[in-house]
Amino acid sequence: MKYSQIKEMSDENLVEKLRELEKEVSILNHTRVTGATEKNVKKIRDTKKDVARIKTCLNEKKGN
Repeated sequence: MKYSQIKEMSDENLVEKLRELEKEVSILNHTRVTGATEKNVKKIRDTKKDVARIKTCLNEKKGN
């Protein structure tokens, strides 16, 4: 997800998307730890970056 797309979203949508992504990270980490799949590393990294982008955008909107 690109930052420009995130900036256009409303606060409510950002919070909802943040919850979804954090849940997804948790599930992906669990499957990685249990050894279910080896190919989740890139998806985990990308999802964590999306979470960070959303949190950054929310903090910027709070500051203004």
